[in-house]
Amino acid sequence: MTKQRPLHVVLVAAFPLQGAVPPEAIRPSCRDRPEHPAGWVRRLAVALAGMEGVRVEVVAESRRLVRDYHARVDGLDVTYLRKAEPGRTDPWHLFLPGIRRLRRVLAALRPDVVHGFGTEQAHGLIAVGAFAPAVLKIQGIVDQLQPYVPWPPWKTALWRALERRAVRRAAGIVANTAFSERWARKVSPGGRIAVIPNICPPAFFDVRPTHAEKLVLCPGALSRIKGTETVLKAFAALGDPEARLVMSGWIGDADDYPGLARRLGVADRVEFPGHLPAERIRELMGRARLVVVGSRMDTSPNVIMEAHAAGLPVAGTRTGGIPDMIADGVDGFLSGVDDAAGLADAMRKLLDNAELCRRFGAAGREKVARLNEPAAVARAHLDLYEQVLGWGEKP
Repeated sequence: MTKQRPLHVVLVAAFPLQGAVPPEAIRPSCRDRPEHPAGWVRRLAVALAGMEGVRVEVVAESRRLVRDYHARVDGLDVTYLRKAEPGRTDPWHLFLPGIRRLRRVLAALRPDVVHGFGTEQAHGLIAVGAFAPAVLKIQGIVDQLQPYVPWPPWKTALWRALERRAVRRAAGIVANTAFSERWARKVSPGGRIAVIPNICPPAFFDVRPTHAEKLVLCPGALSRIKGTETVLKAFAALGDPEARLVMSGWIGDADDYPGLARRLGVADRVEFPGHLPAERIRELMGRARLVVVGSRMDTSPNVIMEAHAAGLPVAGTRTGGIPDMIADGVDGFLSGVDDAAGLADAMRKLLDNAELCRRFGAAGREKVARLNEPAAVARAHLDLYEQVLGWGEKP
């Protein structure tokens, strides 16, 4: 097929409502509730829209809405669709209501490519079901997360089947890490798969870490799957009265991590400030020595990329895509899943050696500046879109 221009891409993904949708279009109970920022989607959309001959639009589905709404965000046209049906019913109706909603929008937009984000949430599954050719972004992998999510067996089985069906139907697949690529190739051996990392928020490169304090950061949700209990046990095992740990993020109603910190005897040196804005995280990174990631399963935690951009080493677990993002002994250390002693040893090596933190941090920053640069990431996506369409290929 002959190469054509302009290329029209529609991203189907979670997109923040705050600042884009007026309060009266949002359910009253949701107006002040924090939402996932989905920053990687916005950064990719802006980077793609900045390329010559590319037109980008975004479609987002949300149960927080009382009506559909169209907005301009960062120079992008964003269509917000109201999702009326409860999320718990999605596997039963196979996302057909969402697919019908998206088809109506796409019939008017008439894009060349639809890019859906996530098999662990509705957007990616809807995008693959509603339009072809469709590119699917692998985020969390239900097939890998299922031992750690509190879902009933029936829901896990149905969602895994939907996930595999979506991967097989996708015309192209974006994987953040080699781990995600290997999994996708098992499901779709002949699939067109590209390993493309997320774009790093540029503000993290502005951090100038001093590594002056024995401060450990653990940003993100606090949960069983994130290995929060292991991180607390590892910190307690350090036995260092000068060390402090800040665990930022939401805590589930069923979890009592502050209580665990008290039982471990480290409550006076561990802070649970709740969700913190990115500005506050960057301020803490400027003072910290390292970031710790204790996940039991994670495909590509953005906090590793952000910590490296800020010049901090990362102590992480050897699971999922984390070993693809941390070079053991170069920009951080890896330990086993649920291995509190091993994680404590990794943290100790960094806490006791500020110069090692500076060297590891510099290596991580150089890596992220090269791999997660906006133009390079956008170009890699554009190449995949054109391959999916057959643009430039010989007939």
